[in-house]
Amino acid sequence: MSTILEISRAIGMQLKTGWRPRRTIIFGSWDAEEPGIMGSYEFAEDFMTALKHKAVAYINMDSAAGGTQMLRMKSTPNLNSLLYDAAKKTKSPKSPYKSMYEFWIGTEKEYNDIDYKLPPIQLIGSGSDYTAFLNEIGVSCVDFAYKTDYGTYPVYHTQYDTYKWLSTFGDVDFTYHKYLGDFAARTILSLANDEILPLSAVDYANKIQDLTLSLIKNNPQKISEFNLDTTGMKTLVGEFVAAATKFGAHVSSYKNATDESGLKLRNINDKLMWMDRQFIHEAGLPGRPSFRHLIFAPSSTDTYAGSAFPGIGDELKKGNRTSTQKQIGLVNSKLEAVTRSINSELSLV
Repeated sequence: MSTILEISRAIGMQLKTGWRPRRTIIFGSWDAEEPGIMGSYEFAEDFMTALKHKAVAYINMDSAAGGTQMLRMKSTPNLNSLLYDAAKKTKSPKSPYKSMYEFWIGTEKEYNDIDYKLPPIQLIGSGSDYTAFLNEIGVSCVDFAYKTDYGTYPVYHTQYDTYKWLSTFGDVDFTYHKYLGDFAARTILSLANDEILPLSAVDYANKIQDLTLSLIKNNPQKISEFNLDTTGMKTLVGEFVAAATKFGAHVSSYKNATDESGLKLRNINDKLMWMDRQFIHEAGLPGRPSFRHLIFAPSSTDTYAGSAFPGIGDELKKGNRTSTQKQIGLVNSKLEAVTRSINSELSLV
């Protein structure tokens, strides 16, 4: 909470100078997260119509400095490039790393002995206040925090989880809070101020393609046993990637275009903002009607962990061929819709 207050204070000081963001920034602090993510759910449901039509992204910070060893990042993939860019511009909380980006990828090698080409970003699941925004409405989300190399810090949710413990053992001089605040502020201001929304259709499509291939590769026996048709899904994902790649080039060329009315910019930003909304299925997942996103949702066996194509995966585990094929069909229809939406913008070029 202290990090959010500091960011809001800094932005408030900017407002006093006469500066105004291009888009509205809302700071929220939610009650009753532990009993059932109640406060954020109530807000999301009360303002669902406005959020559905206007919300660009939701940034979640739950225990900003839950450790000082590593950085944990969860996100929808259209935000990945923004997060990498902000991390490169933010100082590292410890040496020898110069930037947060170097810290992020370097500590993976230091503690996990993994050489990543890019810092890892996990699939977003549940267990915190972004849940309703992504799974009910389809607002793109990110959740980040510093963490220990072994998981949750040792006094988490105990009577010893106090300011005294934090300032004595956790983050003694609040360096990690400070730099995570810097990173969050850069992310917020880019989303609020950039003329073109810093959301990547290309990253989103490429991730879905990777996840599709993994789904097929990891379930050969079930797919063969059930005689499931995944060819159509692979084809549609390929068409989505092709359309997103062309759209990405179109977005990059916008700055050189004539757009006196601003309609071209509005169309581009609408397509980018609605990317996650396109994958919302109003009836929800089988047995989980409050989880409506067909691509990303919490695992049915671990709500903290994210899973890809949750409806397909759940029904495969249950051994239900008919329902699995139905879920594949639902995903296919959404892939067709998002590709058609992108191509409608490209047809105007």
